Amino acid sequence: MKVMEFFPPYEEQGQFVDLITLPKSSDFLARLQKFTFSFTSQLSKRIQDIEILDVLDNEGLVALINAQTNLYDIKLIEGTSEIPKVILALSKKSDTLRKVYITGYSATTSVDSFFQQPPNFENLEELSLIQFSTRNKPLYHYPDFLVHRTRLVQFLQQTAQQAQQRYQQLQQQQQNLQQQIQQHQIALQQQQVYLQQTMRIQSHNPRASTQLQTALQQLQQTNQQQLQQTSQQLLTQQQQLNQQLQQLQQLINQQQTTNQQQTIQTTQTVQTTQPINQQQQQSTQTITYRTKSSDETCNFSTNHRTSNSTISFNATNTSTTSSRSIITFTTNERQLFYQNLQDYNQQLSSLNPNLNDLNYSNLRKLEIELYNGQYIQQYISLILNVNGNLMEELVIKLFNTYDSDNYPILFTTIIENCPKLKRIDLIVSNDSILQIPQLFSNCMKLESVNLDTVKIEPWDISEILYNLGDIVPMKLKNLSLGEFSWKYSDDALYYFFNCCDERLEFKPLQFGVGHLLEDRVLKVFYEFISNGVIEV
Repeated sequence: MKVMEFFPPYEEQGQFVDLITLPKSSDFLARLQKFTFSFTSQLSKRIQDIEILDVLDNEGLVALINAQTNLYDIKLIEGTSEIPKVILALSKKSDTLRKVYITGYSATTSVDSFFQQPPNFENLEELSLIQFSTRNKPLYHYPDFLVHRTRLVQFLQQTAQQAQQRYQQLQQQQQNLQQQIQQHQIALQQQQVYLQQTMRIQSHNPRASTQLQTALQQLQQTNQQQLQQTSQQLLTQQQQLNQQLQQLQQLINQQQTTNQQQTIQTTQTVQTTQPINQQQQQSTQTITYRTKSSDETCNFSTNHRTSNSTISFNATNTSTTSSRSIITFTTNERQLFYQNLQDYNQQLSSLNPNLNDLNYSNLRKLEIELYNGQYIQQYISLILNVNGNLMEELVIKLFNTYDSDNYPILFTTIIENCPKLKRIDLIVSNDSILQIPQLFSNCMKLESVNLDTVKIEPWDISEILYNLGDIVPMKLKNLSLGEFSWKYSDDALYYFFNCCDERLEFKPLQFGVGHLLEDRVLKVFYEFISNGVIEV
C-alpha cells in the first residue's frame, strides 16, 4: 500500500513512500492501535493527472486490518468503496476494537452492514457512520422538501388545467349566448318587415292598422325585454369568469411566493459550489418521490391484553429498484405497537434476523448520518439494545426514510432509555416538539442539543419555549431548535433567555438563530447578546 506524504519543500511535487520498503515495516504495521485511511483530494488530483483509474486500494486496506493484533481505533475517510468487506474484517478484531469512524460517498454505508455480520462488536464504544450525498451538497439533501415541491408543482399544474377548461367552457357559453342574441335580432327584423307589409296592405282600414300597430309595439317590447335579459345573463357570466380568473391568479401567485420563500430558506442551508445539471435533479426526484403502487395489506397479530387485537400495516411498493417496502403506521397503531416491545422486536427481526442478537452494551457514542434509504425501526431497536446509562453522544440524521411516521417513537425511545446523554443531534418530526420538555427533564446532563426537521414549513414553538425555561439543563452550552422551520415569539424567547441567565453554569450559550424570525424577535437576540447570555 502506498501513502502520499507532503513535505514543505516538495509540496507541489508530492512524495510517494512505499511503507513496505521501510525497515521492520511488517512488525510495526501489525501492531497499530490507531490509524486513519484517507483518500485526500490532493492525492485524488495527482492520481487523475497520471491517469490511474482504480484509485481505491480496497484489498490493501482489508489486508492491513487483517494483519492487526491490537487494533483499538480506526478511521476511514472516503477511503474505500467496499464497506461490507471492511466491516467483516473489523468484526474479527472486536476483542480490542473500541472506536470505528467511517465516512464517504459509498451507497453501502449503513448500519445494515454491521447487522449482516455476526454480533461481534459488543466491546465497541464509539460508532460513526457518515455518508455524503454528493460532493456539492445540493438541495436533494432534503428529499421531503423535494417531494413537497413536486406535489406543489403538480397541484398548480392541475389547478391551471382546470381553470383553462373552465375558461374554455365559459367562452363557449358566451359564444352560444351571442348566437342566441343574433337569432333574436334576425327574428325581430323579419317580424318587423312582415308587419310593415301587412300594414301597407290593410292601410285602407284604419281600425285594423291601429290594431297592427299596437301588436307591433307589444312584439317589439317583448323582443327588447328578451334581448336585455339575454345580454344581462351574458354580462353576469363574464363578470363571474373574470372573478374566478382573478381568484385563480391570486392563488397561483400566493403559492409561487410561498414556494420561492421556502426555496430561499432551504438554499441558505446548502453551500453549493457548482450548479446541478438537469439529469441529477431528475434522478434525485425519482429516488426521493415515492408513490403508492400497491394495495397489499399485511396483518400481524399481537399478544396485547385485549383479545383479538390486530395491528395493520399498509405495505406499498416504491418507485425505486429496492425490494424494501414503505411501512406506514397510523397514530393509534403506532402507540399500540410501541407499548408492546416484545412484538415490536419480533417484527423488526423479520427485517433483519440479527437485530434481536445485537448487543452494543458498551456503546458511548453513536453517530449516524445517512442519505440513502433507511428504516427508523432499526435504530429504535439499536437504542433499546444499548446500555442507555453509558450513552453520552447520540447523532441520528436520516434524510431519506421508508417509515418517517416512526420519528416520534425514535425520539421517545431515546428520551426514556438514555438519561446520561450529553449531546444529541437528531432529525425529528413536528409532532415530536411536545416531547422536548421531557427530553430536558430526563436528560439533565445535556450540554449540546440540536433538533431539526426535514419538513421545510413554518411551525410555532413559543409554548414549548415557555415550558423549557424552568427545566433547561444547567450544563447546557449549545442549543439549536429547528433553525430552518421552527419559529417563536419575542415574549417566549425573552422568558427562555431570562431562565437561561439564571440557571446555566456556562455562559454565553451558543444558540442557533432561526431563519423565520421577525424583527422584534431579533431585538431580543441583540439584547441578550449584549448582556453576555448568548452567542449566535
